[in-house]
Amino acid sequence: MQVDAGELYVQDGKITNNEKAMEVNEAAKLLHQKGKRFIGLGWYEITMPDVDPETNQGHAYVTYIYATQMAEVEVDTETGVVSVLRIAAAHDVGKALNPQTVEGQIEGSCAQGMGYALTENIIMKDGVMLNKGLADYSIPTALDAPEISCYIVEDEDPNGPYGAKGIGEGAIIPTAPAIINAIYDAVGVRITDMPASPEKILSLLKEKEE
Repeated sequence: MQVDAGELYVQDGKITNNEKAMEVNEAAKLLHQKGKRFIGLGWYEITMPDVDPETNQGHAYVTYIYATQMAEVEVDTETGVVSVLRIAAAHDVGKALNPQTVEGQIEGSCAQGMGYALTENIIMKDGVMLNKGLADYSIPTALDAPEISCYIVEDEDPNGPYGAKGIGEGAIIPTAPAIINAIYDAVGVRITDMPASPEKILSLLKEKEE
C-alpha cells in the first residue's frame, strides 16, 4: 500500500487509512507468500449488565476462554474427498487440573468439529429428520481421526475452581473453520455452506475452472 503503518487501522474486514484499502485476507495471503507472520492484537470490552432475573438477559458468563486451531488437509480434485492430515489446537484452559483429560477433551472436540465441517448434514422434511440413523448420518470415527497436537495454555481465572476454565464447548468451535480455511488454501475454493461434501467441492472446482 506504500503508506506509513501508523496510519493504518482495521475496519469492516479491510486494512485502510481512509484513502487506500486492502482486504485482510488478501494481506494475510501476501504475508504468507513472503514467509512472514501475520500477528494481530485485539480486545473485547464487556458492556452488558449482569443477568436480570426477570428477563434472563445480560452478561451470563463468569469467564471467557480463548482458542486457536490450524488444520492440514489433502483434497482429491478428482473425487472432491477431503482428508484431514493434522490439527494443531492451542487452548486457554485457565488451569489444567488433569492435563491428560484436557487433551482428551480437545481431541474429542476436534473429531466432532471434523464431522461438522465435512460429513454431518441434517436432512429435514415437514419437520421430520430423515437421516436419523448412523447408516445415513455420517460421523467421524476413531479411524478418521488425524494427528492432533494439543497445546495447553494456562491463564488462571480467579473465579474458576483452582483457576480452571471450561474446555468442552470451546474446543469444538475452531475446528470447522480451520478445515474450511485449509481447503481454500489447498485448492482455492471457499465453502460457505457446511458440510464441505465432495459434491460441493467438485462443483466449486468446476466453477473455478470456467
